[in-house]
Amino acid sequence: MRQTKARRNWLYVAIIQMPANEKPETGVGGCSTPPLRYQVFFTLRKAVKDGLAREDLEMIVESAYAEDQARKPDLLGRVMFVGLATATVEGRDVHRQRSRKR
Repeated sequence: MRQTKARRNWLYVAIIQMPANEKPETGVGGCSTPPLRYQVFFTLRKAVKDGLAREDLEMIVESAYAEDQARKPDLLGRVMFVGLATATVEGRDVHRQRSRKR
């Protein structure tokens, strides 16, 4: 996962394998399609509703798009979900620096 430059949300890229097109009249599959890279932008925060445990989190999906190589989002460093969730539960900010190019 990567933090967006705006520092208010995170990006997860899901790779989805679409099923091959099937011709209904023959039941024979068509050409398989290449995997689709899907960008999911979300925020993570402590749940604030009554009756929830103090460890509960809310994940809000703000938007999701098929990846467009011509419009790459401006991203900062990487973080694993467990690190993001732990910091959120503990009330710590997780701000990543821009990744250095090697």
